[in-house]
Amino acid sequence: MVSGRRWGVVGGVPAAATVLLTAFTAGCTGSPSSPPSPVPAPASSATSAAASPTASDRCPDGRYTITRLEGQGSASALGTGTGGDLTLAFTDGRWTLDSDGASAMKLDVGPGTVDLTFDGTITGDYSGSPDDLTMTVTDATGSARLKGFGVDRTSSARQIADRIVPTGTTGSATCTATGATITLPTVIITGTR
Repeated sequence: MVSGRRWGVVGGVPAAATVLLTAFTAGCTGSPSSPPSPVPAPASSATSAAASPTASDRCPDGRYTITRLEGQGSASALGTGTGGDLTLAFTDGRWTLDSDGASAMKLDVGPGTVDLTFDGTITGDYSGSPDDLTMTVTDATGSARLKGFGVDRTSSARQIADRIVPTGTTGSATCTATGATITLPTVIITGTR
């Protein structure tokens, strides 16, 4: 994670912006040195589990408003994002990430924040159990715009999809009656129902 570091200036652009833009626009290479640790499920009472069988029986099925996105592993330079109008839906083996671009996600990249606006749709397939969730991308349309530190850059939805969900990504899902956390090697996505 980039927060907590002291950053200098490279060619008139803050170094944090240079790292972020490189991560945003360059191809994903390498892999995390170790697989991500699954995020433990919050303690829940028998009442809340009984009230929402989807929280445990069909995890991650449902539609979520993304409240937090945290880069990790090879995408750790993306920082931590909050806000925006991204949604993530899981239904019958298909997943969809979409936004109309009306509201930007604020990415905290250490010395400041940048705006990430996604206007498009990324779709794919998912299979497996919550502890061994495999995701693939089947289509990506639209674009993402990164703006901050005096830089304004746009990437295709396909470029973003390839960074967030590299081919055959395996991770995990932790679901509650009110939301879910999807942990992948490159990103942790938290959303509310």
